[in-house]
Amino acid sequence: MSDTVPAAFFAQWSALQEENRQLQQKVNDLTNVKMDWLEERVTLQNKYDNLKKEHDELVEEHRDYMEEMINLNTRLKQELDKANDKQFKMEEVKKVLMEKFYDCSVGQFDLIALFNYCKAYGVSADVMKATLTADHRKKLTLPSGLNSLVGDDNVKEFFETVAALPNLKSITGYFTSVEDCYIQYKEGNISRKVLEAYCAGSDRTSCQLTSSIFNTIRSAGLSVSDYLSMVLPLLPQVTGLSLPDDVNTLLGDADVKELLEAAVASLPSLKSITGYFTSIEDCYIQYKEGNISRKVLKAYCGGYNTTTYQLTRDEVNTLQSAKLSVSEYLTTILPFLPKVTYVSVYRTSITTLDWCAALPDSITRLDIRNCPDIQDCTPLLQMKGLKDVWYDSKTNSSFNAVKEQLTSKGVTCVSS
Repeated sequence: MSDTVPAAFFAQWSALQEENRQLQQKVNDLTNVKMDWLEERVTLQNKYDNLKKEHDELVEEHRDYMEEMINLNTRLKQELDKANDKQFKMEEVKKVLMEKFYDCSVGQFDLIALFNYCKAYGVSADVMKATLTADHRKKLTLPSGLNSLVGDDNVKEFFETVAALPNLKSITGYFTSVEDCYIQYKEGNISRKVLEAYCAGSDRTSCQLTSSIFNTIRSAGLSVSDYLSMVLPLLPQVTGLSLPDDVNTLLGDADVKELLEAAVASLPSLKSITGYFTSIEDCYIQYKEGNISRKVLKAYCGGYNTTTYQLTRDEVNTLQSAKLSVSEYLTTILPFLPKVTYVSVYRTSITTLDWCAALPDSITRLDIRNCPDIQDCTPLLQMKGLKDVWYDSKTNSSFNAVKEQLTSKGVTCVSS
């Protein structure tokens, strides 16, 4: 009996211990859950604090934005009121100016009177320029005594008014020359629009670049090359360009080449160049030496204004001294001589007529008298425009081989 009691007690005690252990485990689990909740609470509190801070900042920003928008709206309203008031006053002034100085029959203002009135009564430049939108003129002629009419100190401002004319294309008068207008532009007295309009108003087909012009540009401390590069493109109507004979002394050979290339590039209607070169063969030699382009050669030949081209022995000698082919020379330059109808190689040592095949139809007469060295005259048969040939006893006998064929083609063979 004494052995049974302790065993029962021990079993009960063990059961209680197990129950206590399980309860303790539950306590631990609940404690862990509690700690998780506490951590989550802290996390949520932090999120709340951050969101509240962000909310407060947004509220403050919104308040600032609203204040800014209110201020902006107030300021814009004030500016609009001022602008409307200014616009109203401007329209009133424009009405006065239109009534006083606008000629409805031609759609133009009395520009000088308008300018002087605005200066006298303090009308702003903006109002004056806005008024000029009603001026439809394309051409403006200025008096030579403009300075006395608007005042020396007001000329620059007057030309600012001129530049505001919306349809202005050309200006004549006042300036003594294109170079004078250019100098005024470079000195800041007029705008580029005025310079362009004056160049357009010159309405000339010939541009003469004289030593006097170059000296005028240089005496103003300006570059001749810059002058030409700006002005020449503004003269699209120019067909003829004249250079002083001493242009290479004035500019230097390199600048002359640049000038010539700029001229043919800037003047789309250019047909002739005169001056500088001593002769057509001189121009041709410079072309063959690479100093000028074919366009420059063509333009220089375009300045040859006679109907007869005479190849001389001196020219032949000059070309041969430069080791150039006379035949190639004639082939190149004769089509560039627009007025020539008669070509003479009289009394030269020319040996071939191969160049005849390249002649334009406008060349109708040919003189081969006293040319004993021509070995083949058959190229004459290839000339479509040929009507008359002059020959003599000193013409090479090869001419006899084609004479009959030429006659059958309607060509008159004249012996002298």
